[in-house]
Amino acid sequence: MAAGGFLPAATTYDDRVSNTAPRTLVDQLDAMGPACLLRAARDASTMFAADVSAPAPAQVDPVPAVLTAAQWDDLTAGLIQRARLLDAVFADLYGPRALLDNTVAPTAELLRDPAYLRPAIGLPAPGGHRLFMLGVRVVQDTDGAWRVIADDIEVPQGAGLTLEIRRVLSRSAPELYRSTAVRHLCPFFDAVRTELHRRAVRAERAGRVVVITDDADPMLAFDHHRFATLLGAPTVVCSDLQTTGGAVVLRAPGGEIDTGDAVDTLLRLVPSAHLDPLDLGPSPIGGVVGLVEAARTGDIAVVNPIGAGLLENPALREALPDLCRELLHEDLHLRSADLSDLDRIATSCCLDPSGGDELVQRPLALRLLMVATADGFSVLSGGIATTLDAAPEAMKDIWVLQPEHSGIADDPAIDDSTVGSAPGATLALENRYLRPGERTPPWGIEDV
Repeated sequence: MAAGGFLPAATTYDDRVSNTAPRTLVDQLDAMGPACLLRAARDASTMFAADVSAPAPAQVDPVPAVLTAAQWDDLTAGLIQRARLLDAVFADLYGPRALLDNTVAPTAELLRDPAYLRPAIGLPAPGGHRLFMLGVRVVQDTDGAWRVIADDIEVPQGAGLTLEIRRVLSRSAPELYRSTAVRHLCPFFDAVRTELHRRAVRAERAGRVVVITDDADPMLAFDHHRFATLLGAPTVVCSDLQTTGGAVVLRAPGGEIDTGDAVDTLLRLVPSAHLDPLDLGPSPIGGVVGLVEAARTGDIAVVNPIGAGLLENPALREALPDLCRELLHEDLHLRSADLSDLDRIATSCCLDPSGGDELVQRPLALRLLMVATADGFSVLSGGIATTLDAAPEAMKDIWVLQPEHSGIADDPAIDDSTVGSAPGATLALENRYLRPGERTPPWGIEDV
């Protein structure tokens, strides 16, 4: 493997991970051996498929992608800058639109993009940022620089699956998770709940938050429902909502409408164009007639904002370095990646996709998430790594090491005997796993 990867090349089985990984992890991998690692991968994939009610899309590899505290700090600085930039671009394109008169922006390409939803121009923005959640897929090149493959802004995904990958691996390979201190996932979910609560407050009362999803794809449905459970918010589909008297309300199971059951904040996890057939055109999922007008009058706040998919425009992505200098007066830290030559992408130790006993080096992409907060943007300290080569795909847990790890994980692995299969048990599992003492907040819990 070339320099700059997460884990350098191994010359022997005992030397398969480098000084980027703590010695405790190396020793535990050696103690487990190839047979135990392969068995853990099979068990994790089986548990994943049972939870999702669909086959795992890829092998679940128990060997983590490890990032040191220094690597993570470097990466998150670039991610936060990118979030600030995209937020500023969105605010302009759906506000004063001054960038369209600027030679830096790809005006023609933006105006032709069907993701530029004109009815969303001028919609009020709750909170200090226009964007709410952002997903980014990155790779590291062989020189050690981080590069962006894609921005996932229209429908950010992976929050629920990130927790699921860590959960099934901590049950199938608990020794690994007991061996090393890694950063918790819970601060990110705490930040999402806090920001949603802040944006949902109406007239000194806690507002009602719902998460709108489309359950057509079982993997996305699982991801979104798990995420909503962590937030303590109910999931709805378009047919569960209706506008009446300017407000968006929930339909009762029999179809009746309770005008006192108004929704204050809608966390959007469906494509923007599918939300409102009146203002945004025909919707394959029905949509909610009048939703855009309700958002315009301030009767409901929609996060992630309607029209965010415009920020995924390829021409806009190429213009980001110039736009960063124009809007932030900074050089862009994270440039675009070129995947035409995978030899330029850093690799990580993985199980052999052909079933061999030795670990092999494979190029990885990292799927990461950010959320806007009152103080800026917060990055999930972990995520899902996926392989990029032509061999069968594998998914890995991303470990971010504590700045000064002690070699002992802060929390023990999940004990299978305490976890049931009922929804209540799932919520109890998530609350227990995130961190002792951290629980879903009271607001919205009655809706789970």
